[in-house]
Amino acid sequence: MSQVISAKVSIQIPDNFELINKEDYQKLKRESTFGRTWNLNDLRKWCGNKSPQWLKENFLENPKYSREIKALMDDRYLVHRGSKGSPWLFKATKMQQFLEDHWSEFNW
Repeated sequence: MSQVISAKVSIQIPDNFELINKEDYQKLKRESTFGRTWNLNDLRKWCGNKSPQWLKENFLENPKYSREIKALMDDRYLVHRGSKGSPWLFKATKMQQFLEDHWSEFNW
């Protein structure tokens, strides 16, 4: 018969660390936008399934944001290829930040 030893151990966790369960960690990894790109459908989902037309009218082709959108395009964080399929490609973290910065300005 195998032996069992019970022990009570205290481990100090530094203040800059947070313990989470594995399921929550996996969910955070799946939902992270770091290092990802979005197509137009991904952006639509992030915006609550708004239509492509809504996205264009509210920020992608809205003159109010043309300088910021152009800067994203110049830096290659937003690519509009104008081809068939999904002509839009977005750097997810940059687009997410843009949306956060202007959230209250959009016609939700």
